[in-house]
Amino acid sequence: MNSNGIISRKDESLVLKSRDGESEIPLNDVDSLVITGNATLTKPAIQLLSRAGIPVFLMTSSGRYISSILPENYLISGKVRIMQFSRFLDPGSRMHLARAFVIGAARNYNVNLRRHGAPRIRVSFRDVLSATDIPGLMGIEGNIADSYFDSLDTVLPEEFRIGTRSRRPPMSFGNALISFVNSLIYSTVSSEIFCTHLDPTVSFLHEPSTSRTSLALDVAEIFKPILGHSVIVSMIRRKELKPDKHFVSNGGVFLNEAGRRMVLSRFSEEMEKTVYSKSLARYVSNKHIIRLELYKLERYILEGEPYKPYVARR
Repeated sequence: MNSNGIISRKDESLVLKSRDGESEIPLNDVDSLVITGNATLTKPAIQLLSRAGIPVFLMTSSGRYISSILPENYLISGKVRIMQFSRFLDPGSRMHLARAFVIGAARNYNVNLRRHGAPRIRVSFRDVLSATDIPGLMGIEGNIADSYFDSLDTVLPEEFRIGTRSRRPPMSFGNALISFVNSLIYSTVSSEIFCTHLDPTVSFLHEPSTSRTSLALDVAEIFKPILGHSVIVSMIRRKELKPDKHFVSNGGVFLNEAGRRMVLSRFSEEMEKTVYSKSLARYVSNKHIIRLELYKLERYILEGEPYKPYVARR
């Protein structure tokens, strides 16, 4: 949600009151609530969302995570939680998952580059598989990401090129878009975690943190290029985003309200697109693909079934 205003409760629905008027939001249309504008959430609205098991994620206008309001009754399994802790504490299991997240991200980097006619990057999977600790693996992942953004820049107009990755704050139009859409992927993965028995605070590639659902950071790595970056590259190349119309500069470069609305709209459309799932033998939405990925992770944690990250076919 990008509007400024007050979000309150009306019967079993939410109501947004803003300068544009009043709009009702039925809860059956809501999986999670991501607030990037300066909206005020009333206590009755929070109670309604909690009872419905709907998490709330608070972001800055640049897409940086602030905090979460998590439902008290989200699916909790003592067995899964204990096994997840055990996998984290076992160096072999943790490295298996951490390497898988890096491999999944790298392969999907090349999928996205291929989609947009950019040169593929060379990835030494031998280096990934031979990494012996998390800091070393994160260093390899960072180098892969740098190569990916360099390649992506070859198909972007000059004013939208990413160049050196800057985050807090983003210092260019391209970095502003990457940061914002990454936050949308993170929030979507976080929301889907609450539909599983996984503990959102126990991660494997990223260090667990008390301030966020760090497991979402791990899984988001797989989906950022194919469900997030692909959206904004398409928007840029179609000339839908204008530097003088959709951005503001204030100690950094950020999407303005109109820009955020546009990206949110395209991102929502991407989440609803369908792809074929071999495991289900039917077409499912991109959003459901994320849920299936979390189920795969849960099976590894519980049963030791080898975890292979999702790689888009095209």
